[in-house]
Amino acid sequence: MCLIRRWLRAPLEQDGILIKRRMGVPQGSPISPLLSNIILHELDSEMEKLKLPINKEKNGIRRPVNFQILGLGFVPIYRKGSKDKYQLIVTKKRWQSFRAKLKEETRKINPKLN
Repeated sequence: MCLIRRWLRAPLEQDGILIKRRMGVPQGSPISPLLSNIILHELDSEMEKLKLPINKEKNGIRRPVNFQILGLGFVPIYRKGSKDKYQLIVTKKRWQSFRAKLKEETRKINPKLN
């Protein structure tokens, strides 16, 4: 922990000048995943102490093409050099719901269109 603290307090060099850091982790720092694991471990411990249930169906490793959450899904990118890359899309059901809400709102705004 002492080494992590020293790493977080180390000054940043910007244009040849050392700048004292007050908080945060530099963007792209290799220490970011380590810090997130420490925080998540503490969160897991607290959840176990409180005996909060964990939904096993919602936890786990998934393939992006078989996974949807909050009306969003993933599709493969079919471009040269984009192997194993995915883009986030709105699911068909969510898109239809959005269009219906938008249509209803536009009717309220412009009643002449009814």
